Parts: sequence; structure tokens; C-alpha cells
Amino acid sequence: MDESYLPHSFSAGGPVDVASQFSETTVRIVSNTWNLKNFKYCEFSPKPKNIFSGICAVSGEVISEPNLDEHNCEVLKNRKLEDLALNDLSNEQRFFLTEKIDEYTDPYFAIIKFLDAIIDPKADHLLTNLLINGFQVKFQRFWIVQLSFRFQFLQKLHIPHCRIKSLDFDILCTSFPKLRDLDLSYSGLRNLTGISNLENLEKLILRGLDVKRKHHIQDLWELERLEFLDISGYEKIGRNVKLYLLSRKARISKRMDNLKILDCSFNLMNKRDLKKLLSIHGGLETISVIGTDIHQLPDSKLPYTTQKVQILRTTSLKKCTEALIHYTKHQNMSGLFLGKLVKYMQVQLVDNYEAISRKDLENAFLAMVKYMGSTTDEICFRVLYTVEPMTRQNRSKIFSREIKKEFMEILVSKYSQMCHDEFSTGKSKPRSYKLMTWKIFNHIEMITNCSLPQISQICDLTILEIKKMDQKNIEMSFGAFEFFNKFYGFIPVEQAEKFKNDRDLKFAIFGILGHHETISDVFEMQCLLKTLEILTGNLKMDAEIFLKFLTSFQFALHRFRKHPKICAMLLTSFKGILERFEKENAGKKLKKEDLEILG
Repeated sequence: MDESYLPHSFSAGGPVDVASQFSETTVRIVSNTWNLKNFKYCEFSPKPKNIFSGICAVSGEVISEPNLDEHNCEVLKNRKLEDLALNDLSNEQRFFLTEKIDEYTDPYFAIIKFLDAIIDPKADHLLTNLLINGFQVKFQRFWIVQLSFRFQFLQKLHIPHCRIKSLDFDILCTSFPKLRDLDLSYSGLRNLTGISNLENLEKLILRGLDVKRKHHIQDLWELERLEFLDISGYEKIGRNVKLYLLSRKARISKRMDNLKILDCSFNLMNKRDLKKLLSIHGGLETISVIGTDIHQLPDSKLPYTTQKVQILRTTSLKKCTEALIHYTKHQNMSGLFLGKLVKYMQVQLVDNYEAISRKDLENAFLAMVKYMGSTTDEICFRVLYTVEPMTRQNRSKIFSREIKKEFMEILVSKYSQMCHDEFSTGKSKPRSYKLMTWKIFNHIEMITNCSLPQISQICDLTILEIKKMDQKNIEMSFGAFEFFNKFYGFIPVEQAEKFKNDRDLKFAIFGILGHHETISDVFEMQCLLKTLEILTGNLKMDAEIFLKFLTSFQFALHRFRKHPKICAMLLTSFKGILERFEKENAGKKLKKEDLEILG
């Protein structure tokens, strides 16, 4: 079964046509596979923390979840890496150390030791792009100082969630003269004094920056080449110092004349602030006010301006789609932000679905499909919940066959990966995600756009769902049974015969029938019994099979004794299997062990 999924990259394009925003290129995820021929990009991300984690181009291939043993470290050392992304370091246990200060000292991650293990010092000058996600990881003291000794030629440095002290920040601002792209989100910084030394900086991300004093942010105005500035995520902290300073002319002689994109989302911001920002930064092309007090303002109430600027808001599904395309194009969206944005889209679909134009629906659907393969399971569920109304029969014809086919490819491969992870670990994934996936699988308009191999793969997933029911903490999805019953006729003959002759599969169904506590209504029991009827059609009804069914039948009949409809279905099913057993074994002398089994 294919365990890959299809992430998508986005190309720069005009805002008029949504389809032009997306590249046709797809890359493949290779789990636990090292294909290191001619690659210059490596990414470690066992558990992605945002929508872009786990996705990286490696000369057409992708490396995900590597087992970083000594051999692999040596292999990496022999390569000339230009890009390195460390998204999740929490599982690299051998690089965690403890400073012997006292018995309560938390272990820290030896990031410099880690880099020493995978990068040859002679190739330090080749590394230009470095991402280190410090989520749930604590680094040793002065790690920025040590980093600056080796990688002075970095052009891109993203260190979100990495705690940085003032001394480290001073070193950072003076040791990377070629830096053009810097991410210091949620770093605990409260003073940006000295950032003006990064004269070549073009992109700066400062999410969650907690500035208390105005003069601590003034050096931002010295960054004359800055084109992209993100100061989002600073809500509920009284008057926002960042916005206050950015909208002031007094005492400031310089302006960021090259600033084109400004993200003020989830800040304390009003209509007056927006007007000042637009008047000062005449070169702005895009400004985000999502999550602020004015993100629901209609166009008629926005401040008048002669400049052509895109103001990202959530007033309609069309506006939400524009925001989604913008953030995905610039790879500047955290999982938390994406969840909020998709929630806004859900509200628009629920409240105004029939009033939304076909073009807006198509653009929204296309935008979500294009990045769905690269998102986490939690956010993927939000996306599925949002697009599910669009996949229903009454409006689904507005989407082209190609888009629906691509959507189903991504959904099948994502769910396949999730099921295999669930089966191997024994831990259940969110039930809501599974229910929504099978709900879409059961839409006839969507499944008819699947190829026969895809339908066969979904049936494989159904069988996998059934076989893992005996594991603890595994939730059952009766949508899988519904799909199997609906589209069984599409399955290739060889695969159908394989299912029918799978004794373990029958025993799993018998176990569900007799013991599984998730069967709660007539529909679920009907799905289960119909599946059992299909799968036992050609199966030889020997004594062992019959005994398993008889035991399960007794448990189920006792449990649902107060539900007449379910009892009637059980008795009908029992009658059919009993007749088959008697017919197949008529005139036969059963073996002694079979008689002992039947009692």
C-alpha cells in the first residue's frame, strides 16, 4: 500500500487566477529511507509542528523520519549541505545532556554537538539556510555564540521557539552579515536594539514579540532593505507598542520604504491604526489584519487610500481564500493560525453556503486541496470539515474532474499513512478525523472520480480498520463498512476473492459483533452484518468458523435484547449462516475435534 502523500509547492503568481498560484510540481515522502544521491537539502521532522514541517525537496526526493545513527551521521557529513531544517529534535535522545548544577536541572539539547555530528567543518561555508525549531527543546547556554563561529555565511536563519537571551541576540546581530531572512518567533525577546546591524535583512518574522518599551523596537526603522515584516500574535497585552511605534512619524526620521508585506494579524489594532500604517508605508502591497478588531470590516468602511494594497480579512469566503493563498505562498503560517483561518472559512460556509458564487467555492476548494497534503492530522481534519459541504452532490459539479481526482489522491494517501501509524503504535487517531474522511469517501460524486486502484486502496484501508478493532483504544469507523458495502462491486476479482478467503478477517468481524462496544444503533449493525454477508459468501463454513460466529451471535443477542430491530437483523443473519453450515456439512461425518468444538 502506498504510504506516500502529495505535498504541493506554490509559485508566485497574480492574485486574479487562483490556479496560477500553485505549481504543478509534487514531491514524494519516503519514510525511513535514505536516498542521498546528489542532495543538498536535508530535513528532520518526525512529528511536524506546523503545516510546512515534514515537507522538503531533496533533488526530487524527500527524507522524513530518519534514524540518525552513527552511520547516517557519517553519510550526512560527506555531503555538501546547503539547506538544513531541524523541525523536531525531541526524539534524538543521545544528544540530550544535563548540566550538573543541581539535581533539578532539566536536560538540554546539545545543538552544537548535533551539528558537529552531521556537518563537516570544512563545508560550513556552504550552509546558507538553517532552520531550528526549539519547540519542547531547551538548548545549552551561549549556543548562538557557538553557532556564529561556524556558520557566518548564513543567508536564512529560522529559530522559532528557541529561547534567546540579550547577549545571544547581540552576537546574532553582529555575526551574520549576509543574513536576509530571519525568524525569531516566540523567542522571549523583549528588546530589538542592535538589529539594525543586519543591513541586508529583507524578511523578518517576530511572532509573539513581547515588547514593553518603545525604544526597544526603534532599530527596526534602520532596516532599509526590509520587504517583509511579521509582528503578529501579540493580543491581550494592553496597548500594542509595536503598532504604536510603526504608525508614528514623530521622533523617527527614517521609514522602511521598501516594506511590501506587513502582517499585523491577531494584534490590538483599530481603524485609526490601519489608516496611519497605510499613510506612512506608501509602498505596502499586502497587510494582514486577520484577528484584529477590524478584520470583519466591509470594504466600504475601510480607510480611504489611493494606493493599491491588499488588506487580508475574513469578511467572506473569497477574502479567506485570498488570505490562505497568501500565507501558503509565503510559507508563513503556523498550525494555530491556520486552524483559526479555516474556522473562519467554516463559518462562512455554514452561514452563507447557498449565496456563495460557484467561482468562490471553486477557488476555496482548490486552495485547500493544494496544501492539504502537507498539513498535520489535526489541521487536516479542519480542512476536511470545511470542504465536506462542497463535496456533496448538489454543488459538487462546480469542481472539475481533475481537482476532485487530485483531492481524492491526497485524502487516500494521507489516511493510508495515518492508518498504518495507528496500526503500528496501537494508539487511536482522532475519531472525528476518521469519521469525516469516510463521510467524504461515501459521497458518490467524489468516489466516481477515483481510479480503480484508488478504490482498491480504500478497500484495503477498510480491511485494515476491521483487523485492528481488537487493539485497545482503537475507535471503529462504521463509515468504512458503509463504503465497503456500497462499492464492493468495483473491487478487482482477485482482491475480492482474497478478502473472502481471509479467515482472520472473518474472526475480526465476529469479535466486533460480540464484544465491540461502539455498535450503538441499527445502521451500524446493518453495515456490520452486510459486510459479514459479503465476506462469508464463498467461505467454507467449517466448524471453527461457525463456532466463532455462534459465540459472537450469543453475546450480541444478549447485549441488544432490548432493541427489537437489531435482534431481528441478528436472527436473520444467524438463520442464513446456519443454513449454509448445515448444507455444506450435510451427509458429512464431522471430525472428532470438530464435534468437540461444537459441543
